[in-house]
Amino acid sequence: METAAYRRLLVRLLALPILALALLAFILVYGFRQVQSGARRVDRADQVIAHANNLIKLMVDEETGLRGFMITHDPAFLQPYQEATRQLDPEFATLYELVKNDPEQTARLQSMQAASRSWQQSAGSTIAVPALAPELTPQMRERKRQMDAVRAAADDFLSAETRIRARRSFTSLRVDNVTLYGLIGLAIVLGALLAWEIARLFRKLADAYNQQLKEVQRWGDECYSHEQWLNTTLRSIGDAVVACNPEGAVVFMNVVAERLTGWTEAEADTLPLSEVFVIRNQRTRAVVENPVELVRRSGTVVGLANHTILLRKDQTELNIDDSAAPILDKDGSMIGIVLVFRDVSERYTSEQALMRAEKLASAGRLAAAIAHEVNNPLEGLVNLDRKSTLLNSSHITISY
Repeated sequence: METAAYRRLLVRLLALPILALALLAFILVYGFRQVQSGARRVDRADQVIAHANNLIKLMVDEETGLRGFMITHDPAFLQPYQEATRQLDPEFATLYELVKNDPEQTARLQSMQAASRSWQQSAGSTIAVPALAPELTPQMRERKRQMDAVRAAADDFLSAETRIRARRSFTSLRVDNVTLYGLIGLAIVLGALLAWEIARLFRKLADAYNQQLKEVQRWGDECYSHEQWLNTTLRSIGDAVVACNPEGAVVFMNVVAERLTGWTEAEADTLPLSEVFVIRNQRTRAVVENPVELVRRSGTVVGLANHTILLRKDQTELNIDDSAAPILDKDGSMIGIVLVFRDVSERYTSEQALMRAEKLASAGRLAAAIAHEVNNPLEGLVNLDRKSTLLNSSHITISY
């Protein structure tokens, strides 16, 4: 499976529970707000009923105070009337505020307030001009009739509000039940769908995971095969091979390197290469800088100078020729260094013998040349002497 598809599966696996929880939370909040709204409506109805009862109580106080004054003509009996009158307008204002969204209740409240004000006007005229005993009974009956009308309006208002409260309470209870059972049902449905979808996604992820495990195992087998192939190749190569980490510590040596250095791979493991691979200049005996250090600084392939000898573990010496190269990863970063060297002692001995032979040949050629140059004058002298001898012999012959 491609990485993008695998990521999409993971995102879906993580996103589905989050979305389901978000949906449940949204529905829960909505249901909770509906319950709160129903509770507030019921509470408002309770407030209206409470204030309406208080309004009726104030009207009763007005009637009681007026009746006591009409009987006794004592102003002390007007105190309940006056207290109730002062509180009526604020109470009506409160009720208007509570039922402002209900036109029918507002109309009932207006009718009740109009009847109350009509009764208060009549009561005010009665207080201003107290009736005599013969006129008292008709006036009391008239005030009672007016108060009965006010009470009827108040009862009508109160009964309507009670019905409204009962209706709201029933609606609120029904909303509570619908919300509760709806949430339970939705949670069950969402849970079942979520479990089914998650199980399906898990199966896909498991299949993808198993497939990736097989791919990783295949890649691991291939890597192991390549590693074994390279390891066998390096260990079987005719040159000495030493591999180091970026810090210059030995991590690999083949058999030839073990034989030439005198160190086994186990002994040299993690040791600095400078302890295992000790090189000097053959002529000056000075320590030669390790090529691995040169590679670490330059990051390029480097080789040894001529006349370099390797000081083995047993302090014997070998003439060597080597080169070192960096091991880079795909980003070009150095992850190791490989050193390849060989024993050139025989070649060095042959070269020295050849040089000596060449020197002897040169000396022979020089001697021959010198002999040739010396021989030419001597031959001239010899020839001249021969000629003189022949000439003398001829002269003697003639004289005889």
